[in-house]
Order: sequence, then C-alpha cells, then structure tokens
Amino acid sequence: MTIWKRYAVVALAAVVATGAAYGYYTYTFSQSSNSDTAQVRITVAGLGDQLQKVPLIAPPNIVAFAMDQYYALYVHPDLLNKWKANPSEAPGRQVSSPWPDRIDVTQVTKGKNGTYVATANIVEMANGADGQEVVGTVPVKFTLSKGLDGWQITAYEKL
Repeated sequence: MTIWKRYAVVALAAVVATGAAYGYYTYTFSQSSNSDTAQVRITVAGLGDQLQKVPLIAPPNIVAFAMDQYYALYVHPDLLNKWKANPSEAPGRQVSSPWPDRIDVTQVTKGKNGTYVATANIVEMANGADGQEVVGTVPVKFTLSKGLDGWQITAYEKL
C-alpha cells in the first residue's frame, strides 16, 4: 500500500469517527432536551394535583402552611415566599366551588438561560347534575428553572 493510500485510509477513519461522535452528541442532546420537556410537564402537572388542597381564602398562617406542605416540591422558595406574602397572586382554591382540579399543559418551549416556559390551563370543576364536571379553564404561563432538586417553577402568570 502506498503512503497516499495509507493517508486516505487514516483520513477516512477520522471522518467516520468524527461523524459518529457528532451523531452521538446530537442524539444525547436531543434525548436530554426531550427529557427536560417531559420533566417540566410533570412538574407543572404535579403542582396541578395540589391546587385544590391550598385554600387561598383561609387565614394567612393556614395558607402558608398549606403552600409549604403542597407546593414546596414544585415551586422555587422565592416564588413560594412571594405567594405566601400575597396569596391572591398564587394559584389555588379560591372558593368552595368551582375548585381547581388539575393543570393541563398545552405547550412547553425552551426559554432563555436554560429555562423552560409552559403554557397551560388550570381546569376548574364543580358538582353538576351528572356529578363533577368541567366548568371553566384559566389560561396560565409558568417559567421553570432546573436546580439541584430538579425542575422548579420560578414564575407564574395568569394570561
């Protein structure tokens, strides 16, 4: 084999190795991104499962205790403290009926600085003639950041 053929074989091997490494990196990154999107959805839906347990019209100490008990896993401490100081800005049970039943996430997009934004609807239920029924939705937006304990909601807005 001539020296030029050897160089060609080595160059071809380098190109193949580089392509394989790029493919692996791209696959790993896309899997990570898909995983982050799924975790963001799970975090927002998890908060939605707790909404009816937090009575926003209760005395402040009861509201704060309920938020610590039911929201702390999903909400960043800074936002949680803001909600405890002003419960009217927080999601939760405002009246006995209708009550927030769940959060349906409609879209998750990657935001700035590694954050994700989830647009969603808080689904409200009430007792009807045929049992519990959906009586309305509240469109909302959540911003989430990834910390040491996973994804946490850092901002909330009614749309």
